[in-house]
Formats: sequence, C-alpha cells, structure tokens
Amino acid sequence: MISMLIDSEVWDELTKVAEADFDGVPLGEVVQRLIMEHHFARINERYEELRADPAEWESYQAELRLTDNAASDGLEMD
Repeated sequence: MISMLIDSEVWDELTKVAEADFDGVPLGEVVQRLIMEHHFARINERYEELRADPAEWESYQAELRLTDNAASDGLEMD
C-alpha cells in the first residue's frame, strides 16, 4: 500500500462524491471508479474522432467486419 498527501478540500470533496454518487464506498474504490470513468470517456472521445473522419471510420468498420467474420468461422460453440 502507498500513502499520499491529499489536500483536505480534495478529501472532503471526494468524500461527498463517495456518499452521493457511489453509495458510500471506500475512497480508494471511488478513485478507481473515477479513473475507469475517465478511461471510458477517452475511449468515447476517440470513437467521436474516428466518426469525424470518414476514411478512418470506414477503415475501423472494415476491421470490425474482418473480426466479425473470423468469429463466425463455422465452428460450433458449446
């Protein structure tokens, strides 16, 4: 475990977020969830960037079709 100094105002705000938005889970879990939300936001931003460039979006879609075709290779799944 690593400890770190956090400004008391940040600690208080994080505690409020934990109580209001995350059902009062421990602050470490709140930070983990906020980091995950950040990652998902970045992923969504990247999708928007891809959609804004028709050539890039089509390239992405073509790659998805290849992946989908590979997944349906005719093998039965149990």
